Amino acid sequence: MREHGDSGKLTAQDRLRLEEVQVQLDRYFDLLRQRRAREEFGQDPDVVHMRSADTVEHYQQ
Repeated sequence: MREHGDSGKLTAQDRLRLEEVQVQLDRYFDLLRQRRAREEFGQDPDVVHMRSADTVEHYQQ
């Protein structure tokens, strides 16, 4: 889908769905980073929570 999106071959509905999938993927990566950080510092990784899409998408790189 990304290749087609870059070449302009996706419909508006496809682009919207791709964006939703990318945001959800970012949220899962954030959850994984939280778990790994807690493990690294000897804390319980099971107490992390999935952050909102708004929070994750507005992180500064």
